[in-house]
Amino acid sequence: MKKGDVKSDVTFAMFFSMWAVQMGWDVPAFHWQMIQFLDRPKTWKNNTAVLQVFRGGSKSTILGLWIVYMLVKDPTLRFLVLSADHLTAKKITADCLSIINRHPLAVELKGGKRKSKVKGKEEGTWQADRFFVKGSTDARNPSVAAHGINSNITSSRADYVVFDDTEVPKTVATLDLRESLRRKMSETNHILIPQTGRTLLVGTPHTYDSIYPETIKMGCSSLSLPLLDNPEGDFPYMTGQSRWEANFDDATVSQRQLKSKSRSEFLSQYQLIPMRIEDSILDPALLKVYEDDVIFSIGNGIWGATIGGVELASVTAFWDVALSKARGDDSVLAIVFVDHAGKIYVHRCIVLTGDVYEQCKQIAQAATDYNLPVIIVETNGIGSFVPQILLEATRNKGIGVDGRATTSNKGIRIIEAFETPLSGGFLNVSSEVYNSKFTTQIRDFSPKTMGKEPDDFIDSAASAISNEPIRIGLSSCPMTINDPVVRWRQGSEQFQAKMDYDPFARDNDQR
Repeated sequence: MKKGDVKSDVTFAMFFSMWAVQMGWDVPAFHWQMIQFLDRPKTWKNNTAVLQVFRGGSKSTILGLWIVYMLVKDPTLRFLVLSADHLTAKKITADCLSIINRHPLAVELKGGKRKSKVKGKEEGTWQADRFFVKGSTDARNPSVAAHGINSNITSSRADYVVFDDTEVPKTVATLDLRESLRRKMSETNHILIPQTGRTLLVGTPHTYDSIYPETIKMGCSSLSLPLLDNPEGDFPYMTGQSRWEANFDDATVSQRQLKSKSRSEFLSQYQLIPMRIEDSILDPALLKVYEDDVIFSIGNGIWGATIGGVELASVTAFWDVALSKARGDDSVLAIVFVDHAGKIYVHRCIVLTGDVYEQCKQIAQAATDYNLPVIIVETNGIGSFVPQILLEATRNKGIGVDGRATTSNKGIRIIEAFETPLSGGFLNVSSEVYNSKFTTQIRDFSPKTMGKEPDDFIDSAASAISNEPIRIGLSSCPMTINDPVVRWRQGSEQFQAKMDYDPFARDNDQR
């Protein structure tokens, strides 16, 4: 077949079929779905495509065939393949070289040369991580080049950037790593040829805030092929229609589940559900979210507070002090209410800004807004001098300040504060808290990454929960409605006791 005929007539399905026959493959139906998806790059929305296929689905093998096919159609194309590391990326170029050497329609690509730095000489460029095919017109940029995502590729140019398994545990284990991955990926926008350059992401999710659904949400073409179609049951006994019965029959699917380290690992790698590979210690799905604000009211001379009609019994406010953003820490005031049944309401996690005096003013305002009787201040480190400043800001407002040094292990404190309430279904959070960093920090919390992941929101709330709540009785409240801080907690009022006898009398027979 002539080269011109190949360019005009051969589809990727035809190119793949020739290779499949040569290799003796029995091609499953979902492979043809992948082939059809890859064969139409000019139709990709926003010149971007996301291909998610379950682990072991031969996505990298098909990717290598697609790159070679595209070069057969147009040998002037340039592909930049980026993976989590250089070794992984090289596997794609190794596949491409093997296909070029053996596929009947690709052998004509062999023999690419480029001018050597030595005048008048040419040098071969058939290397393991980069190569030029015959017909390439760019002397600087290879037809296919493979790099790790953290490599320096500033001077590269490409028609296609292919991200093959760039999202793996070692690139998304912490927030900083996830931000670094996104930054590295965005840099390829300057490498792609303007207007016609295209991006392809291939892989499986390894974290909740995966790059794949994020890219899809921004607008692109996508194809997702999980292992089990119409799944039923739950891990580790999930069943469903396997997309590849020959390799993943019922017994194999069951074995993969039982041998997975966690539920998250199987769901993310085989069902393509974005989750941490390591099971979350604290499951944010167990949080009970409410929309109501706290309401303070007085009836029959008695103050009370409710959330959603539920009477509250106590409140604790804890300030985790931070005065500099240099380490990325937030200064957070957590306000936690508890009802008479012991249910916890994480009502606010307020981020404080400015210097210590500005933050103390914000604390005083929050204490007035939510009728907080006492603010507990963490006095470890920079917090040691804060209580005195806060006392000045709350002067004449009827608000107490309690400086406490935290001595317990942070990881243990967070687990003890949240684990049982979460599993028992009595940890409630306001929608405002749920939509803040609190939920992300709950989800990403792990003692293994302490100090690497932000935890100011959950640490301040955990400290509030772990401190002894302020309880109240049921007697009438003598406070007036104009008092700066309402004494709504039962038992917080003052009493004057009357004696029926003289305590200094020698004989108190009538006591």
